[in-house]
This record gives sequence, C-alpha cells and structure tokens, in this order.
Amino acid sequence: MELSIITINLNNSEGLKDTFRSIEGAGSLDFEYIVIDGKSNDSSQEVIREFKRVDKFLIESDEGVFDAMNKGVSLASRKYVYFLNSGDILLDGIKRVRLLDSIEYYQVKTIVNGDIRHIDLRPFPIHQGIVMLKSLLLENRFDHSLKIFGDLDLWYRLDLKVDDPINNAIAVMYVEGLGSAPEFIIKRIRDKARLWAKHKRIRDLASIFKMVLLLVAYKIFGINTYYKLAT
Repeated sequence: MELSIITINLNNSEGLKDTFRSIEGAGSLDFEYIVIDGKSNDSSQEVIREFKRVDKFLIESDEGVFDAMNKGVSLASRKYVYFLNSGDILLDGIKRVRLLDSIEYYQVKTIVNGDIRHIDLRPFPIHQGIVMLKSLLLENRFDHSLKIFGDLDLWYRLDLKVDDPINNAIAVMYVEGLGSAPEFIIKRIRDKARLWAKHKRIRDLASIFKMVLLLVAYKIFGINTYYKLAT
C-alpha cells in the first residue's frame, strides 16, 4: 500500500498507546508507520522504542506540531501520507482508502467532552480525514510559526475546499487539548490573529470574535456550555 501514516507525539504516552493499539488492529495491511516525538519527558520514548510496528521514528526537540509534521513528511517513503495524531484511533476504513487523487477527504468520527458529535468545518477539512500526495506536502510545507492553525493555513495556500467527505470513516478523533479545550482558547485567539495577519480573510475575524464569546461563556457558565456552543 503506497501510504505512510505519521503520528506526532509530545508527552502523551497513554494516548500514544491507544493509537498504537489501533495500528496493530490494522493487521497485515502494508503501510509505512512513522512516529515523530518532540523529545517527550514522560514514558513516550520508551513506548515508541518498544512498539515493533514502527518503521521509522525520530525523537528530537521541534518547534511545534507542524514542524514535527513536516519532519514526518520528509521521512516518508510512500506516495501518500496520512496524519494520525497521538491519541487518535485508526479505523478499518483505512483499508478502503482509494489513493487515486492528489487529495482525498474521508469521514472522521469525533468525540467532544466524552460525547460523539459531528464537527462540520466545511469548506475546510479536518486534517485527520485527509490523505495527500507526499510530493504535494514536500512542495507546500506547513508553516510552523503557526502553532494551532497551520493546517488551515495550508488549505488556504492550496485553495483546498471540500464538500462531503468520502463515506468511509478512517479515524476517531478526540476533540481536546490545544486545538479545542477551553483552557487554551486565548492561545487559539492569538494564533488565529496571526493567520488573519497572513491571509486577511474575513472568516478568521469572525472566528476570533466567536472565540472571544466562547471564552466569556466558559468563564460564566462552565465547560458544558462551552462545548455546546463550540460544536
């Protein structure tokens, strides 16, 4: 199979174990598996070295998730690449990816605050649903100066817009952490402001305004209200 699956990790050994178990569940499917670790100081390094299904790994300091993703692309030897974050779960649908187009967008199951929910980011995709030609990512690197919205920046630069994903779920994504948890919303506002400065898109100004409102709702009404409004 002409596919390299890349997992990025930093200090998430338990989530990494979940991801590795799902990789094992893919059985004998012939894909290349690469793990990039940002020099974790929990037990992640040991977990990576002990997992026999890893074909290549790199453990070194980086400048954030998108710098690590660029490193993964550079290590990949297959024609297509797919990013499965530490903590994400690979599904059997990976066995049915087509690998025919330069960019293919598949369904992703999302779990938000413990509940299964549908997150619609259209016209832009969730990167856990995207399978792309490696050559395209070598020519169009992620901007690692953006710490949260580096994938959206890339979709802007590629002029990538999507309609409905292919009816085939390939991963379960837990919506938490830096990209969505309320405790990191100020960081997201600042990063979205950097994206606005780079591209000057009105949708990003609207997004900043929404995040400010979410921050207020979180402070006043708590986390459940935050997630209801956010999704």
